[in-house]
Amino acid sequence: MKKEKKSTQAWGIASLILSILSLFLWFAPYIGIFLAIAAVVFYGIQKKYKPTGVATAGLVIGIIGIIVNGIILLILVGFLALFGLGSSIDGGETISDHPSIETTLEGSLDNETSVEDIEAKEQAGSSIYNEDDVTNVVAEAKGMANKESQKLDFAKQYRFTEDDMGLLVFTPYASTVAIISSSIEKYDEYTLDDVRSQLYSNFLTVNLVGMETDEMYSSWDTSDLRVVIEFDTNKICRGEISDVKSEIGDWTASDWNYKTSITAGFKCFEEIHNKKVRFVFVAGNQKEYFDVDMSKLK
Repeated sequence: MKKEKKSTQAWGIASLILSILSLFLWFAPYIGIFLAIAAVVFYGIQKKYKPTGVATAGLVIGIIGIIVNGIILLILVGFLALFGLGSSIDGGETISDHPSIETTLEGSLDNETSVEDIEAKEQAGSSIYNEDDVTNVVAEAKGMANKESQKLDFAKQYRFTEDDMGLLVFTPYASTVAIISSSIEKYDEYTLDDVRSQLYSNFLTVNLVGMETDEMYSSWDTSDLRVVIEFDTNKICRGEISDVKSEIGDWTASDWNYKTSITAGFKCFEEIHNKKVRFVFVAGNQKEYFDVDMSKLK
């Protein structure tokens, strides 16, 4: 007498669990859609043993998970393509192609330097900029407003590339031009106090694009990330990380790697503006750096 094959519900239960997880992970659609597909596959395996209501539920929710995550993934890919965030640094990015930079720069205006502080800086001779630079900022901003080609030409002065990575270094002058140009485009208004406030801020912003990392990083947790500027042999200036994004990169021997972008701000521009420095980016056990001659940047 032949023994009957034992029926099992394990595949059906696994199908239901994975399908539910796929919906909960809508914010990471590339993971969610993988789980949803796995749920449908597990339903098929369960069906070979014995169809169950649990497995059928896993199938239905899994299909919903594929649709939901697929739509979100398409929107995400379209968004990245629209703003150029998924392209390499040589793909024609402009200042406006990096909203994380613009947000950081605009955010720095919330901590504006008072008129008294500006006057005190000018009297002390501590600022490297003057009223001629204020005039030049306005002229460049007006010239760039609504003109993508001029934005691209302007950004090239502050762009550095290494392999598949790119670094954008925005001095106070460059960031002020970007902000005022954006203000002119959106509202057609600005004040010279806004220009002076940002120009004399001593605030430097950098954006690294395309750093290869083993892990996915986000702005929610930057504990394993470090950005510093090394100068004068043994001095460093620590950066404050304001934005981090990771995208799936290439398949390695056993896992995917990621392409990570990091935006950070520094309050030490006056110390380094005429020196050769090294920007160092650390993500877990990985480290990348760029050597930049700051004296060549306005």
